[in-house]
Amino acid sequence: MKIISAESQANKLLQVKEVSPILKAMHELKEKVRKLFNQTDDWYAGVFKL
Repeated sequence: MKIISAESQANKLLQVKEVSPILKAMHELKEKVRKLFNQTDDWYAGVFKL
């Protein structure tokens, strides 16, 4: 199994974002949702913050 470094993953993500504006927007929204749920104590409260 090949281990990919965080730097390599970040570079690939930047390349994908440059090629596909739709994937860029989707990834940014996913990160916002992830951050929101990480900041709440339970998922129920997180849903209402959406």
